[in-house]
Amino acid sequence: MNIDQINALNRFALKHKRGWKQLIDQCWMRAAYPACTSDEDKALLQQLRNNGGPSIVAAFQPREDGYTRVGFLKSDRMERFNLKRGWFVKAWRIVTEAGTDMVQPWSNKKTEARETADQLGIFLAGVHQ
Repeated sequence: MNIDQINALNRFALKHKRGWKQLIDQCWMRAAYPACTSDEDKALLQQLRNNGGPSIVAAFQPREDGYTRVGFLKSDRMERFNLKRGWFVKAWRIVTEAGTDMVQPWSNKKTEARETADQLGIFLAGVHQ
């Protein structure tokens, strides 16, 4: 999945407001889109469907200003230190599909990582393995 596909879904959702999830499901089943959908968006939406679209639609939240990048959440461990000792705590990273960091610093909580991604316009496509 790429950013063009995500933004095509975002445009579709903003254009059709309430009930857009049912409408996109019907469009995917019939391979017929409303006339106001551009040919480029139709192709991108079909590609998105072929790459696991229904699961993406279930969690998708449209944004007025669109998305800038596609990222994944990855669970990791981060070191903490004080004067006497060091220890590890659970941390959440926002990474690319290849696993490289998109955002520094890492987040302590999953919700914190999601909020950071939302502020930066990053669509979280799932959990990175």
